[in-house]
Amino acid sequence: MRCDVTKPSISDEERQRRLEAVRYACASVGLEGFWLSSEARAQMQRFIDGEISLADLVEQPAPPAPIRLDTNLEPVFI
Repeated sequence: MRCDVTKPSISDEERQRRLEAVRYACASVGLEGFWLSSEARAQMQRFIDGEISLADLVEQPAPPAPIRLDTNLEPVFI
């Protein structure tokens, strides 16, 4: 007997709410002069897509430090 276990998908409204929350968070980080790592962005996309919960997102191991732009617009790892 075969048993497929799948996570319930989130509604379109929930996906939109998550997308808006992530956009707001990314804008806030950007206004502070930082960039998010590709790993952090990938985890945020998993959250938007309903693959992980907010609790799962914030419990992920810390990604590499954010990147700040110096006055010459060159990335600086902090």
